[in-house]
Amino acid sequence: MAADLSDLMGGEDRQIISTGNSELDKKIADGLPVGSLTLIEGENDTGKSVLTQQIIWGANETGDVR
Repeated sequence: MAADLSDLMGGEDRQIISTGNSELDKKIADGLPVGSLTLIEGENDTGKSVLTQQIIWGANETGDVR
């Protein structure tokens, strides 16, 4: 059964992957929604790889989805 888009994008039971950095989480709407597709793009040397590493580190360190 396919999930309703409104269930994925909002509501009280929305699951979020934290980056492990509260300031960064605030900038990206309190973390990344589970089941979402996120594109990280930008010019060379703007920190895309560092941002991706932070997201992966945070998800790994917290070990849970909040």
